[in-house]
Amino acid sequence: DVLFESYLKEFSGDDDVSLVVVSRKDGSSSDEKNLEIRKQIRKYIERWCPHNPPHVIHIGQSMPEEHLPILFNMCDCFCLPTRGEGFCLPMAEAGSCGLPIIATRCCGQMDFLNDDNSFLIDIEGYDIGSQEVQALSSYYEKMPFAVIGKKAVNQTREYMRYVLENNEKAKEKAGLLRKDIENNFTWDHLVDRVYKRLKEIQE
Repeated sequence: DVLFESYLKEFSGDDDVSLVVVSRKDGSSSDEKNLEIRKQIRKYIERWCPHNPPHVIHIGQSMPEEHLPILFNMCDCFCLPTRGEGFCLPMAEAGSCGLPIIATRCCGQMDFLNDDNSFLIDIEGYDIGSQEVQALSSYYEKMPFAVIGKKAVNQTREYMRYVLENNEKAKEKAGLLRKDIENNFTWDHLVDRVYKRLKEIQE
């Protein structure tokens, strides 16, 4: 919801932009589930930009891993104001493709994001997820999630606009992230780190 609110408040149909949303409900690519997602997107549009809204694309099909770099390289930015992640592999993959990243200053992605290599959105703290969120997965039961307020929406809007109007500067920042990921988060690097940690635990 923060992503849509920020995008729909910041841009209009007069801007040369598209929001590409890759999302499946309950892991399903069925027409029924995709229709549910698109109905929700329409509700967001009606709420925040009912007149002359900016372009939105929804991709609800399962996407092979080898197609992800193609998608990333067609885009100018990866934006995910998330309330909770483990590591957020898609974000790291987008960063490895050189995409500027806009993301919340929380959760697992902070292992590879910082103020020098990405555009970080401030949160207001943490709170137990709503019943609706907890119902999505047993893993979410009584788990704390980031609280995202009005400041975060305004920051996200500013960052989106900045990346659009200062794309070369945004790419310079993204280049730092790409180097950080290549130097620390390839599978070879991660296997070495996991092996080293397991040896430490064993000893």
